[in-house]
Amino acid sequence: MNSIWLNNKTSLNSIKELEDNITTDVCIIGAGIFGLTCGYYLSKNGINVVILEKESEIASKTTGHTTAKITSQHNLIYKYLIDSVGIDQAKQYLFANQEAIENIYQIIKDENINCDFERQDSYVYTKDKSEIEKIKLENEAVNLLGFNSEFVPSTSLPFDVLGAIKFSNQAQFNPIKYCSGLANTIIKNSGEIYTNTLVQNIEKEDNNFITTTPTHKVKSKYVMLASHYSFIDRLGYYFLKMYQSTSYVIAVDIGNKVFNGMYINSEQPTFSYRFADCDGKKLLLVGGADHKTGSKIDLSNAYRILEDEIRKYYPDCNVPILKMILVTFLNIMVKKLVFTRIKKEKYLL
Repeated sequence: MNSIWLNNKTSLNSIKELEDNITTDVCIIGAGIFGLTCGYYLSKNGINVVILEKESEIASKTTGHTTAKITSQHNLIYKYLIDSVGIDQAKQYLFANQEAIENIYQIIKDENINCDFERQDSYVYTKDKSEIEKIKLENEAVNLLGFNSEFVPSTSLPFDVLGAIKFSNQAQFNPIKYCSGLANTIIKNSGEIYTNTLVQNIEKEDNNFITTTPTHKVKSKYVMLASHYSFIDRLGYYFLKMYQSTSYVIAVDIGNKVFNGMYINSEQPTFSYRFADCDGKKLLLVGGADHKTGSKIDLSNAYRILEDEIRKYYPDCNVPILKMILVTFLNIMVKKLVFTRIKKEKYLL
């Protein structure tokens, strides 16, 4: 399946398969945005880093199949967090995400990464009367945490809404261009990245760790698991707290009718909207039709649902052959895992 980001990726000639046994300070497993970000910060501080990726390209899975919004607005989450874990931890969650936006911006500036980064306001909107009170309560909760969100009665969307919560000064970017910039910096800082390199096991040996691939080994002082869905079952049964969710995205050319903002609705079915640069054009990314991965449902109309939805408002729009499947991992506890105290493991840095 195509990805608007992966279709225009830049080849990194210095990245290849692991061909020898090597030694390093930190071995990072996974070359998605998380693993590369960790590698970036470590290598910038003079620490020797090796990143191992089982796929043939960096950032080609979850990172390369995303709408690439950089926002602390994760649907209607903060009222729930305050009620379930309290104000202090909800505040930590919010401002950690806000800090992450600024960290990305600073990296882009420092390393001169051209990745189509731009500031955009983010909205959760509704067309359902029963959702209005939820959005208003969410707005009150966010402001209680010290962040200035806003309830707005209308948006720039091509249809009327009954209300929305607005987070100002969020952002969007091209994640593959960004990750390529991270990878280039890591390599410039003497870090190493290996693709087509499947990690099979990690073992402790004296004061080091041995990370094993089908043909070679990496010896390191520390190991960092950056594969999101851990393949090592020693972290508090993490896999039991997670499930995969699949959703779909199409890229739509609506001509010069471009509008600002990033949007997702609060009710079901879910639809999201934001624009992206593609070969000099602004294409509207329309996402939705999400479901739990593996559900016994008819998927043959998944993209048709999205196309039919956008054609209600732009009947003459052009839908290029740019379609993505987004596979994400969601916590069964609806984000509560963020605050679960997990026993420290020897495999974690």
